[in-house]
Amino acid sequence: MNEKVMSFSSEGQDCTGSLFLPEGAERPPVIVMGHGYAAERHFGNRSYIEAFVKVGVAVLTFDYRGSGDSAGGRRRLVDPKKQVEDWEAAIEFLRSLFLVDASRIILWGSSLGGGHALTVAAKDQSLLGVIAQVPHCDSRSAFKNTPSAKTLSAVGHGVWDLLLSLFGKIHEVPVVGKPG
Repeated sequence: MNEKVMSFSSEGQDCTGSLFLPEGAERPPVIVMGHGYAAERHFGNRSYIEAFVKVGVAVLTFDYRGSGDSAGGRRRLVDPKKQVEDWEAAIEFLRSLFLVDASRIILWGSSLGGGHALTVAAKDQSLLGVIAQVPHCDSRSAFKNTPSAKTLSAVGHGVWDLLLSLFGKIHEVPVVGKPG
C-alpha cells in the first residue's frame, strides 16, 4: 500500500491528507474518508483503509482545517460548516488528480464525519456513493437522549464560550489527548 501525503486548499487554507493507492491499479475508484468529532486522519481508520486498498480502491483521508497536520485558525475547533467545506475541497482536489478515477468517488464518514458525508452527498449528485457509519445528523435529537447533567454541562460550556467571546477570549473543552 502506497501512501502519499498531500495538501489541498479549503477556503484559502491548507488541509493535509494521505492518499493511499492500491499497488498496480491505474486510476482506481477513490473513497474520501472523514473522521468523527475532534479526531484526526490517523485515528483508528487504518484497518478500513487497508481493506479498501486491498480490493483496489484508493482512499484519501484528511485533517480538517485547524486539526492534525492541517493549517487553520483555532486549533481543534469543531466547526461543522467549515468541515463540510473541507469535504467539498477534498472532492475538488481529487477531481484534479490523474491518479484516481474522479468519476468514481465515494464518501465514507464515521460519526460527525458520517453526517458530513451525507450532507455533501445530498448536494453533489455526481458522487458514486456514500457510506455513513453511525452518522451524527441532528444535535437536537442527540441531546434528547443525553442525560440531563451532561446536557447542562455542554450548554454551560457553550454559554461560557459565548460570554468570553465578547472579550476576545475563548473557552476550550478538552475532548481527546493533551492540549497543544
